[in-house]
Amino acid sequence: MGAILREASKQTGIAMGAVPETRDEIIIVSVHDAPVKAFQDQLAQAIGARWRLSGGVLRLVRPLNLENEQADAERRIRIEEIKAGLAKLKRRAAEMGEFTAQSAKVLADKLDLINTKYKGHLSDSQGLEATIALEPQTPGGRLAIGAIVGLTPEDVADVGPGERTVYSTNPTAMQRPMPGDLEPLIHQYQSEQQLYTDALKQLPVGQGHGRFAVSEAAAGGLDEVSTVLLVLARSPYNPNLTVDIHLVRKDGTYVGRARSLLDLGETDPHEPHIADGVVPLSQQSLRMTAALDQLQKGKTFIDDHTLLKQLTHPEQFDPLSYVAADGVFALADQQNTIACLPDTAFLEPAFTAVQKSKQLDKGKFSDWLTNNCGVSRGGGWLVASPRRMVETRSLRVDRAVLGQFLRGSIDNGGVVLDDLALFVSRLPTRYMDTLVPLLAFFVLPDLNAGVSDKSIELLRMYGRLTPEQRAEITAGKAITFAGLDPASKADLNHMAFRADPPLSYVVRTVGASAPPPAFVETIQTEVTEAMPRGIPDTASISMNSSSSEAVLADGGGDFVNYEPMNPYRLAYALVHAEQADPTDKREKIKFDLFRFGHTRNVNIRVELTPSIEVEQTLKETSFSRKDASVPYDQLPESFRKAVQAAMIQVRKQRSSVAAPPGGRVPPP
Repeated sequence: MGAILREASKQTGIAMGAVPETRDEIIIVSVHDAPVKAFQDQLAQAIGARWRLSGGVLRLVRPLNLENEQADAERRIRIEEIKAGLAKLKRRAAEMGEFTAQSAKVLADKLDLINTKYKGHLSDSQGLEATIALEPQTPGGRLAIGAIVGLTPEDVADVGPGERTVYSTNPTAMQRPMPGDLEPLIHQYQSEQQLYTDALKQLPVGQGHGRFAVSEAAAGGLDEVSTVLLVLARSPYNPNLTVDIHLVRKDGTYVGRARSLLDLGETDPHEPHIADGVVPLSQQSLRMTAALDQLQKGKTFIDDHTLLKQLTHPEQFDPLSYVAADGVFALADQQNTIACLPDTAFLEPAFTAVQKSKQLDKGKFSDWLTNNCGVSRGGGWLVASPRRMVETRSLRVDRAVLGQFLRGSIDNGGVVLDDLALFVSRLPTRYMDTLVPLLAFFVLPDLNAGVSDKSIELLRMYGRLTPEQRAEITAGKAITFAGLDPASKADLNHMAFRADPPLSYVVRTVGASAPPPAFVETIQTEVTEAMPRGIPDTASISMNSSSSEAVLADGGGDFVNYEPMNPYRLAYALVHAEQADPTDKREKIKFDLFRFGHTRNVNIRVELTPSIEVEQTLKETSFSRKDASVPYDQLPESFRKAVQAAMIQVRKQRSSVAAPPGGRVPPP
């Protein structure tokens, strides 16, 4: 914004400027022969700001009361969306009618057909989509729908991006009381689940949505239920929520579960769909889509040095000036244009362009724009601003901070943990739905292999440690929760109780108490039950690390691998390639070239209570960009010997496992 206003002041002779809260706004602008007042009005509208005369200079300001008004307006909009989503669920529940033995049989047969069609690969996208589509018709789905429609829109609106909230009929200090009376719904679920179990048992042996549903449904009577948990979870990447119901016995084991989705997708787009024509892509956008195409086909690093320089200097070459800007200008069709877009506009339209052979349909981009922004036309102007201005601003990444991190990582030959932790601690969000993973896809592909949504809180906490605390933890000493600063404590608390995906942790046996049976989940797998009073001050954090030689593979065929592989991981991949089914495209693996380097695995351990601990492994990588990728026989001899020894071990492991009738040997 600062650069735009300096240029506008130069051209008009009117002193215009910004204040700290508006200076770094990212704006796409194309204005010609426009009245200054119109330009000023449209610019203020696009970013949700006002003009104020101060010291002879017109400045774009956003006072706190305006920020609060915008936040309140966005919450009201979200509540209206939630009301619409809840109404849709209520209609669906009414349309489904009574669950009978006949409808149970029809449902079981449908799921059996899906299982047969996709040969049991229900985790694949098509099989998973087909299974999820039938979920609302199951007794569990019907229970979840009935439970969520009892919530108020305000309850649902409290769940932020990447967060979860747990309700309980017997709430701990970390849970909320269950709204409404679920007892009638549970009794209904009990009778419906019995009908469904009977229908599943009638399927031929080895078929059907199958055996898991039967075993869980038949595990015990619902009259044993002592606690009901309702978990609302919102993805970081879209406004929808998942609703999970857990029915728990007195001994803490689960009787049954249920799930539903609250769809809060955008409706009523402002911009009409444009069906014809393609977006003319600039030369820099063509270079970016070409590089993206190479990376999707298995290239480890991009070799376009001009593009790499631009991507690593986002403060000079803003990421939104690529395909996103081309799309906006194409839709504007020579009109004066001002657009404020979310950071996700950097890559989402570019993926579409690559899938269309480096062409981006105007209609596709128009759909993307209206799903993410409010678009207004009139008086020779096209103005676009985010549907959720406050949220968009909160997710905006500081370009200078990002550029410094990217350039430093390239100079170091990879991602250094301390640099990454410091950078993450300065990010505006607790998850990676920002420019960080998107630019890293081009610049630092190994970053995404070492960082996940679940590790962000730990990285933020580590980045906020004092130099003395970091020295202690690096030396293998433990530091306590009580010794952390308030921001680091907030990160750990969010990771433990609010983050979605939920915290993964290990329940250790303490004293003479026996561990739970293998593969039996209990209520203690829900962290708000396992730590009912929060994280104690005695919780401790410690760290250890190990280093190894590794390679990054330049893939061939349909295989893409960005994760560094040590000798054993590479050996397993090579043996698997030897024995892969040549007719199965999912197993088409081919390695042509390798880039040699080193990795350091840093294991951070948090002992939350004497019986509950969290472990997260973070990766440091070092792979020189100056050296070319080489064939396998040119890798260091010591590394190849380690791979050959590991391949012998992997082959022995695979040969010792008998193949199922008509099938191949499973991996070890």
